[in-house]
Amino acid sequence: MQQGKPYAPIKDALTHYRAGDYDTTERICAAILLANPKSAMASYVLGLSFMRSGRADSGEAKIADALELLPEIGYFDTQRAVRQQMNKMDEVQISEARLHLYLESLQTNAFLISFPKSGRTWLRLLLGKYILGFEQESDPLDVRKLSYAAPNFATLDVSLDDYPQWKPYTQISDDKRAFASKKVLMLVRDPRDVLVSNFFHFLKRGHLNIPGFKFTGNLSEFIRQDIGGLKSIVAFYNVWARQRETPAAMEFVTYEELAATPVPTLARCIAFLGWPERPEGYLEQVVAYGSFENMRRMEEGNVFDNFRLAPPKNRDPEGFKVRRGVVGGYRDYLPKEDLAFIDSYIAQTLDPIYPYHPEQTAAANPG
Repeated sequence: MQQGKPYAPIKDALTHYRAGDYDTTERICAAILLANPKSAMASYVLGLSFMRSGRADSGEAKIADALELLPEIGYFDTQRAVRQQMNKMDEVQISEARLHLYLESLQTNAFLISFPKSGRTWLRLLLGKYILGFEQESDPLDVRKLSYAAPNFATLDVSLDDYPQWKPYTQISDDKRAFASKKVLMLVRDPRDVLVSNFFHFLKRGHLNIPGFKFTGNLSEFIRQDIGGLKSIVAFYNVWARQRETPAAMEFVTYEELAATPVPTLARCIAFLGWPERPEGYLEQVVAYGSFENMRRMEEGNVFDNFRLAPPKNRDPEGFKVRRGVVGGYRDYLPKEDLAFIDSYIAQTLDPIYPYHPEQTAAANPG
């Protein structure tokens, strides 16, 4: 099901590049370019090698040549705004990340995307366990690796897609051309529940040195901040509403559906991905495996030794990824004033295709 890989000489060049052997990298790339001056990959890798060897201007020129020949690589420039936010504008690292994501995309058929704290780890676990089965002991969260290795399974990757929670909402990208030939499984959740969950993640777990991400304020302040708050969630949802025709196919799944009817909702995800069917009763076993109680046990014990499902260092109950899992749990945290602000912003700003917009809520609850 994979869509292709770099041919052998480029793979050799990349192997030497990653080992820090820039002389050999440059010899291989030069030979490729002598035979084919329009080899974008050879130009790009040669540019990276020049940059790592201290020849930044020559390297950036070669990468510019490559992007002119193969502009698709540029669709994966997702780290630039985040690194700018972190004051870590290392051009070679940005260029390396761009190429890495492009090459991974060549071998990927579909993406699972969500704004953080929308239940992505849960759905990821369910999908990984669906591939893995119950006879093997392995990490079901490594969905990309599992789907890549499994016969007859379209390859699925899980994407942060533009890191929308780590930068000002005005910088969330509207460019989704990277997904133009892919299927996109989009998991969404009530922004009010996302806000509360993301607030505790900011407050209790934090991440790196991103200004505004290590948050120490209160929930009311968090809701209104420009990074990770309500504006970020709505902006991200609206981008995907506008770009929903860009992927080859797109399926919206809500956290609320997954919580209320997990078996048929998971079945819909499997059907959308085109994965092979399993024996009767298998989905029920997968859903039982992914129950809140079992996931909490796995996180508490760091069963997979995986940061995606590892407990906070201080074991604070509000810092766990598997924190509550309650639909509508925001009501226990948000006072009337904040709820009124959120509801007004959603009504005025959120695209009405989402079930959280008042138009959809009214249609679902007539009278």
